[in-house]
Amino acid sequence: MLSSQEIAFFETFGFLVAKGLFLQNEVKIIQEESDSILDEDRGGEKFSGEGRQAVLGFVERRPFLSTLPSDERIFDRIEDLLGHEFMWMGGDGNLYVGDTHWHSDSTGNDYEFGFDRIKVALYLDPVKKETGCLRVIPGSHKIQLHQQLEPLRHLRLTQKDAGGGGNMVTTKQLVEQGITSIDPRPFGVSSDELPCTSIESEPGDVVFFNQRLWHSSFGGKTGRRMFTLNFCVRPNIEEDFQTLNENYKAVQGMIKSAKNPTGQVYSDAFHNSEDSKIQRMMAIPKELNFK
Repeated sequence: MLSSQEIAFFETFGFLVAKGLFLQNEVKIIQEESDSILDEDRGGEKFSGEGRQAVLGFVERRPFLSTLPSDERIFDRIEDLLGHEFMWMGGDGNLYVGDTHWHSDSTGNDYEFGFDRIKVALYLDPVKKETGCLRVIPGSHKIQLHQQLEPLRHLRLTQKDAGGGGNMVTTKQLVEQGITSIDPRPFGVSSDELPCTSIESEPGDVVFFNQRLWHSSFGGKTGRRMFTLNFCVRPNIEEDFQTLNENYKAVQGMIKSAKNPTGQVYSDAFHNSEDSKIQRMMAIPKELNFK
């Protein structure tokens, strides 16, 4: 489905945008099902806006949403980018509050750079550069630029509300690395002035990006809606399995601390799915006894 040019763009810059991938009648269903999950998670209470609401195991909870990972418009693109034996990693649904500061969805360890993971993001409200759209630093999924941007990960420790998500280092880890102070402007400009690409989005658009890519958003309204689907290549070497297990344990921890914990990273619906594409994506989690 993807052209050789699109694949080259993704591999070089770390992201790809599919405009209008879903029709407006489909968008309406996606919005309604997403809103109902988030409302259910709050027990019917109004969203307070005091902090981000995040629900893990999101798309598995509703009929239409649960078809998205195997929908050919997403599935075929992921297969083109990750190969035939890619794996389902789960996702989340969110209501965001405040800025989401610069981060990557990886630890930055060297061994992660051979293990590709893709996040698929769908924004359910129109978002522009100054109103919370995804900002990315093109090419920052590659090791040299990625590691040059590590001070941004350190900076998140100083921010009262980093917007949630992403892998953060701890103060203890910084001390172990010999870092005793954090520069609030490590590159001489504020975080929202860093050179980047702003991916403005309308409902129905879909953004695909490498999880190592540095990304952020600024200026978004309280309660802006976005949910994700996450996939990875088939793990082959010891370091791949290490990365996969670290991610699995991290998600387990988030599920245990959730407002309404399910106790599962992978839902029964996907474990027992009769959809052949879901079965393919779930083969490795089953092999690893991921629950």
